[in-house]
Amino acid sequence: MSTPTRPHKITILGAGNIGSKLWETLCYDRAADLIEVWNHSAKRHDNTQFIAQQLKVDQGIKATLRRHPSPPTSHYKFSYNLPESLKDAEIVVITAGEARKAGMNDRALLTKGNTKIIDDIAKVVKDNRNPNTIYIIATNPVDALTERFRQITGIPAERIIGLGGELDRTRLLQSICLQLGIGEDQIFNAEVVGQHGPTMVPLLDNVEVMYGGKRQKLTEVFAQLDKKQKQGENVGVWPADKPEYAELTVKQRIVNATKQGGDIMTELDGVSDAHAPAIALREMVHQVIDAKTGKKPTPFFCSALRKDAGVYTGGPGQFVMENGRCVHATLPLPQMSEQEKTDFDASVAACNKALTGLPAFEARPGAYL
Repeated sequence: MSTPTRPHKITILGAGNIGSKLWETLCYDRAADLIEVWNHSAKRHDNTQFIAQQLKVDQGIKATLRRHPSPPTSHYKFSYNLPESLKDAEIVVITAGEARKAGMNDRALLTKGNTKIIDDIAKVVKDNRNPNTIYIIATNPVDALTERFRQITGIPAERIIGLGGELDRTRLLQSICLQLGIGEDQIFNAEVVGQHGPTMVPLLDNVEVMYGGKRQKLTEVFAQLDKKQKQGENVGVWPADKPEYAELTVKQRIVNATKQGGDIMTELDGVSDAHAPAIALREMVHQVIDAKTGKKPTPFFCSALRKDAGVYTGGPGQFVMENGRCVHATLPLPQMSEQEKTDFDASVAACNKALTGLPAFEARPGAYL
């Protein structure tokens, strides 16, 4: 019996901020024999950014080689040829698309331009698809565009997931850490379901934390902090330039930061956050690798086509091997309060609305070839 090995090839479609950060990270992880990144802007003769990023990453890897005798990965490649980039790839991560800029507080504002990009990529994937490739979509609005990609390519849903849930869960953990002054290893059962957008649902009733020297429900901690706040004490933290946040409860700050984490970073940096999405995508890629190399499946959160929702939306799942092929399997939704169930139903409705609001498919012969 042969020993499972790391993937031969991982392809990243899109060399912008998220794609390039993911690419560099996976190179240092030695995640595959070949890690290839494709850039579509070269077809528009606008490849200055791509060349600059190519040089930056190339120099960084070469600097690492001078310190360490073994390479970060066996081979890495820059590409302008989409069909060639797709060939033999076991994992394809799609980050191509327009990023939000300051003032764009709704991912839906990216719908028109990014739908065209996903449509063009999906058409090429359909004509050059591999039977066992796993596809991970990060382009916003991610829930709707992941389903759009599935519809155009005809690839089974078990091989296509979206970024959503893992990134949202990361931001929930970060928000709890910040407000309570604890480490991530002191937080348990932090989960977020639903749309990757303003209707996402942080399941705070399930969360437990190590706080005040003991493990307790997060809701109990909220009650303690609310009491202190009513007595005039300052609890938690808030931005110095937003004194109105002092009036919010710690729970409200956590919920707002989880739902608006991307908005906050966009306002601070002038462009949407790339670091957190790249790290979340890295985790999802490694979930595939773990399944392929025989490790025990670990549940994680992502946007998937869920039978309990009827649409792509955030929830738990895991990669498993079935008949020698790696596939994604959804897991039952976590226990939810009645209010959380109502909020989840509203979030699913928002996913459906976003999907039906996508512009009609427009074939553009030769795009990205």
